[in-house]
Parts: sequence; structure tokens; C-alpha cells
Amino acid sequence: MDEIDRKMAKMDCKLNKVKMEVDNQLVTNKNDIGNISIKVTEIIQGQKGQWCDVVKRHVDVTLEKVTDNIQEVCNSLSDTRAQAAEQRDKESRRNNLILYKVPESTQPRVEDRNEADIDFCIQLFNNALLGVSNEDFIHVTDNIQEVCNSLSDTRAQAAEQRDKESRRNNMILYKVPESTQPRVEDRNEADIDYCLQLFNNALLGVSNEDFIHVFLLGKRGDDTAPTRPLLIQLASYTFKNLILESLSKLKHAEQKYKNVIIAHNMTKTEREEC
Repeated sequence: MDEIDRKMAKMDCKLNKVKMEVDNQLVTNKNDIGNISIKVTEIIQGQKGQWCDVVKRHVDVTLEKVTDNIQEVCNSLSDTRAQAAEQRDKESRRNNLILYKVPESTQPRVEDRNEADIDFCIQLFNNALLGVSNEDFIHVTDNIQEVCNSLSDTRAQAAEQRDKESRRNNMILYKVPESTQPRVEDRNEADIDYCLQLFNNALLGVSNEDFIHVFLLGKRGDDTAPTRPLLIQLASYTFKNLILESLSKLKHAEQKYKNVIIAHNMTKTEREEC
């Protein structure tokens, strides 16, 4: 197992280097996008007409390219993590054998049944290779349990990573006034309109196309029930960061927007660690 641990440590080191490179690239791209957004805002506020439209189209194309590059890097990092998990799984299994159709002992005690399994393996392998002894199997049960624990941890880490990736473009809004419209579609439309007005107080140019999904979490209560959290899935991680970095402007917004709390959509593990 020492060899496995060394290889896993090397793989973790490589992953950390990749993550540092991705984080540095994200910071650079975010700064570039922030500067472009400020310039576009100044142009839109100070000018109107064909020149303004040309600049805005150019910026939209640039932002789209940057977003695609970030997504490509994130996908590459996700693939690398999956490959590392697969490699750790392979390393944990490399010294293992599985025997099928082995007669099971009828002994009542677990220890006796395990001893019978070890005796069977010794007899089986000594038919093919002389010199196999009980010492070669003394840690059979411990090694199997260790491998099972390692596999379980790897699966849990992979599931956690998938959960994080699925939430990375999401935000949750608290204390958003709920619509009293009778139809679900009308209430959802009211939630989207509220979000558009809220975000456009902080960042110009937010449109309906920037939202993938907008919906309330939990069951609808009566008029006295607390308002439900509102989950928003945005079209890109870059756009989410632009919104979060611009929230300081909401202090000048209307009173109905000032009580809203905006948070990341964290996994269960992340919420427990907070």
C-alpha cells in the first residue's frame, strides 16, 4: 500500500498544479471581463447610435470567446480529476484477485469461516506454486477492508465533485417576494422579471437569455409562511462572477431589493463545513 500512497500523492500534486493554473487563468479572464464591462457601461451611458452598437457587438463576441475558453479549461480539469480517480481505483486493486465458485464454509463464527477461506486459498495456490503459507494471507481481511474503504472514499469524492460542477453556475436568492398569481407559469414569469430588475440595478445588459432555469425551492405555503429560496441557473460561470462582483451597486437600488440575500448554491458537504 506504500507504493499506492506514493503514486496517489504524485497524482494529487499534479492535480493541484493544474488547479493553480486554472485559478490563475480564471482570475486573469475575470479581470479582463471586468475591465471590458466597465468600458462598455461608460460607452453605453455616454453615447448612443451605430458606434455604440458596434462596440457592444464586439464586446459580446469577445466575452463569448472568453467564456468558451474558461469552459474548455474547466472541462479539462474535470476530465483530469476523473482520470485521477480512475487511476487511484486501479492502484488500489492491482494486488487483488477474485475467486469465483469457492465453496463457502458452514462454520457459525465469522473468524472460522474466514480461516477456512484462507486454508482453501493456500491449498489452491500450493497446487500451482510451492511455498505459499498462511503468512501470505494474514492481512487478507484487513487489506480487503482497506481497499473497500478506499473505493468508497473515491466514489464519494467523485460524487461530490460532480455535485459541485452541476452547481457552479447557480445562485440562490433569499427573501425574494413571492408572486400571488394563481398560475405557476405566471408566478415563474414574475420571479424572472424580479431577477432581471434586481441584476440590472447592479450590472447593465442582463437579459432573459442569461437565465437557464429560475425556480423556487420547496413547497408553496400560505400567506404567513416565510418566502422560499429562489434558485437561478445562469448561462455561464463567468456571467455569475460578473453579477456577484457588481452587487455592491445594489446599495443604491430601490428598497425592495436591499433585503435580498444572494449566495452560492453549495453542496451538502460544503454547507456542513461552513
